[in-house]
Amino acid sequence: MENKGIYNKNRCNIFNFIIENPGKHFSEIKRRLNLTKRGLGYHLEKMVKEGLIAEKPLGIFKFYYPASMEQPATKLTPMQQRIFDIINEEPCTTDEIADVMGKSKRSVEYHLGNLSKQGYILKKKAKKKGFYWHAE
Repeated sequence: MENKGIYNKNRCNIFNFIIENPGKHFSEIKRRLNLTKRGLGYHLEKMVKEGLIAEKPLGIFKFYYPASMEQPATKLTPMQQRIFDIINEEPCTTDEIADVMGKSKRSVEYHLGNLSKQGYILKKKAKKKGFYWHAE
């Protein structure tokens, strides 16, 4: 693998920071290295594509690790864990989950989206109209 881009001063600083501080999220890297959001995003994207670093999304945050480092398992929030437990017991629709939890449909949809992105649950089409969620 050819790593031409690592010789860029900003990219080199970002890479070294991630090596020394694995698991830091985007905002902290931006703040600590005094970079713009756009600039940091550009360099991180290039380094991920080159295989130098790995990114791990969790909710609205992205955490960065050296590519060679084993990433820690994702820890679910209490609400995500409760939703997962409900779905794991029996596949449900979003409305059913919201009713069981006494939460708004919008709040439940947000957490379902995160659980889906993390690979914990899948959306399946229902026989009638709509869909339901089930655990992987």
